[in-house]
Amino acid sequence: MGEKVTSKQAVKESSWIWRKLEQLNSEDGEHRLMTFYSPNASYARSSSRFYEIACGIAAWLRHSGVDDGDYVGIDGPLRFKALATWCACLYLGAVAVFYPDAMRQEARESDAAMRKTRVVVVQDPERAKLWLEARGSSCKKLKYILYMDVRGQNETVIDQLLGWPLPDNVFGFEACVEQYEFKPKAAYERRSDLPCAVVFSQGTTAGPRPQALSSDMIRAGAQVLVSMLQLVETDSVFYAPDSICAATLSVFAASIASGACFVFRFRINDDLEMLQLIDQSQPHCLFMLPRQIHKLKESILTQSSKSSFHTRWNQLCVTVGKFRKRNNKSYLNWSKNVIDSVFLRHFKNRLGENCRAIISFGAPLLSKDAEFFSFIDIPVYNAYAAVEAGGFAHIRKFGAEGGFLPTCDHQIQKGMLYLRALGRESFESTGDYVFEDERCGLCVKRVEKVKLENGQTVDSLALRDALVREPLIEEVLICGEGRTYLTALIYLDKDQLLEWAKAQKIYCAGSFPELCQNPRVYAFVKARVDACTANRASYEEIRKIALLTTPLSQDPFILTETGLVRRYEVEEKYKGIINSFYSDDF
Repeated sequence: MGEKVTSKQAVKESSWIWRKLEQLNSEDGEHRLMTFYSPNASYARSSSRFYEIACGIAAWLRHSGVDDGDYVGIDGPLRFKALATWCACLYLGAVAVFYPDAMRQEARESDAAMRKTRVVVVQDPERAKLWLEARGSSCKKLKYILYMDVRGQNETVIDQLLGWPLPDNVFGFEACVEQYEFKPKAAYERRSDLPCAVVFSQGTTAGPRPQALSSDMIRAGAQVLVSMLQLVETDSVFYAPDSICAATLSVFAASIASGACFVFRFRINDDLEMLQLIDQSQPHCLFMLPRQIHKLKESILTQSSKSSFHTRWNQLCVTVGKFRKRNNKSYLNWSKNVIDSVFLRHFKNRLGENCRAIISFGAPLLSKDAEFFSFIDIPVYNAYAAVEAGGFAHIRKFGAEGGFLPTCDHQIQKGMLYLRALGRESFESTGDYVFEDERCGLCVKRVEKVKLENGQTVDSLALRDALVREPLIEEVLICGEGRTYLTALIYLDKDQLLEWAKAQKIYCAGSFPELCQNPRVYAFVKARVDACTANRASYEEIRKIALLTTPLSQDPFILTETGLVRRYEVEEKYKGIINSFYSDDF
């Protein structure tokens, strides 16, 4: 993957992204730098327009007193205004703090960076209200709040929608950035090993923890992506997740460094819309989560005739199998062209003619999905991203070469991965148990341990998997950390429960919550739980259960973007139920 990048070799100026924007603006102001898709419309931003917006934000931030080393909060999803705000912060030498959507306001208020924040840019006026409420206690340095406008709505209309008047220190984005004149001067150059951004981990076992990223770290990661993917100005890079994390900044920086168009979306969850969006943007590289890649594959197959697909796929497997057997696992010179034109091109064209790579990150990649895209000659890369590395730490092409990137050092101790980012002195635990697979690269083991009061450790994942095999049980969370015995929060399959209740002649008003409170339902579920743990050690027995009326996955604060459960959020939300498990009143 290349030589190790050291702090001395890295660029000394922290504003290299801003200088690249100035270069793109001066060379070709109409160069398409960014494309943004929302459920209602799509927007293209040329380098000159993006630079103009960033300059307007920089002028307003400077007028607001933001200077070198000050903190500017960015609270909202991935949008071009959020990225423009970060570029303005780079120009001023300020530090942008990206707060994720799924972070509760209480966690924001307890964050150390928030207590230093002078200005915050939020998604909408409603979020501004939360920051105003925190201003008197935890955010004493907070002076101004900037909200991203809803087109066609002035402050009077927004006042009426909210039912309360906007204070004098809360401003709309569009009007504000056009109010102050940008006076060009050399961008502030602070040390490139100092923080230029703060992002947060997903927080699956504890609360989201902040991680400061330096300009050196982001640039080193961008250089690796540009080199590996061979990005040039005529390329476009599609980024599917709609939140901002360390990986987002690395991909955006790589796009800026190469001049490639950065394509992203805003809350487009429909599979068909996603495929249409890709077909519309014709990207050269796609950065996607594994579940999005799986849905993309299913969308491609669904839009094709299934019978036709199965026929072609079976014929293709037979044909390839014969060629491999006769030619020592290699294609004849003419066979690959025939196979490509007859069988594969139909599916490959669904992603457009330009697509040359799919990069999966955020969770384990399904081999079947990688095999499908590799089979139609679209290489798939499995990447491991972590805030401790400042972006991507490991990338491997499916079934080919790859490994840890030169942007960080790594250690694996007892299966746990530790990373040391560029310029850092010590290794930090990622909290992930990993192993390297020859085809998929770095894979994360799903490990969930619960340590009881007596010191016994229980593999809660194995218990959960055993329970969800029961037809009636849909979701389970095993509790008992630091307690005397195990308990469980269980959500039942609604259709299965109604069918079972009908067979048992249990008649309620047809209400699912009422059925969950029925003693016969509770007794039956508890009996099935006892049967699942009958052959396990005594300390693995689940003593008490509670039946939930809403699924765990329904709460946006509980599930991460990659589908992992934030245990601390569950324990906080159901604190009353969990505490009652260990009282005499249960």
